Amino acid sequence: MIHMLNAPSIFGLSHILYVVITTIAIVCGCIIAKKYCQSEKSKNFVILGSAIALLVSVSLNRTLNAVYSNLYDEAWHNLLPTTFSGMTSFILSIFLIINFKRNKNHPILHGVVYIGIIAGIAATVYPDFLGQASSIFYPPTISSFVHHTLTLFVVALLFMWGMFKPTFKKWHCFYLALCVYLVAGMFMVHALGLPSAMEIYVPILPGLYWYIAGMIVAVLHVVMLTTDYFVRKKFKNNDEAKA
Repeated sequence: MIHMLNAPSIFGLSHILYVVITTIAIVCGCIIAKKYCQSEKSKNFVILGSAIALLVSVSLNRTLNAVYSNLYDEAWHNLLPTTFSGMTSFILSIFLIINFKRNKNHPILHGVVYIGIIAGIAATVYPDFLGQASSIFYPPTISSFVHHTLTLFVVALLFMWGMFKPTFKKWHCFYLALCVYLVAGMFMVHALGLPSAMEIYVPILPGLYWYIAGMIVAVLHVVMLTTDYFVRKKFKNNDEAKA
């Protein structure tokens, strides 16, 4: 119990340093990728490598959570992706690996990318798993940070290279993905006895009430509509230039 007195805390020094360092790393990574990856082949290679790294990191995180669990008889449950962010990391990474060299702007991405952005930012800014031990480098803690960071990095690459383009035409994909997540969550809650799965019966974050979640979803729709507007404007200007 004594070692927990000095455990890292949310908005503590170690947390703030991690957020600053990883933000700089994501920005620098995107700048370097944009500068040196000009061909479609090199872009696909970076996406594939990042997807593999994401799959390895989230798999390692789930394994470490099971290994470090005190509930030995139920430890295997910790291998399951019981959160929005964990499920997204698995789906996103596996899809990009399987869909290598193909059109990336797929409906599946329009379902999971938005969830990945919300979950990734929420878990990075307000990590409720922080404080598990006296160090931020406690394996389950740091591995969780890493897979959330890699999710945001992969999403940033997809946006930057136009492999994912927000559009209101595919707004339904987001809600279909939510339904899939919730069905999986209900199965884990009622069939496997995991009450916190997909945060169905517990808040995603303390104080995150339904109207705040509604505001976040509303912002996503604004992003879709704004992107559609500028895309249509770009095509219109190109047509006028050709005329």
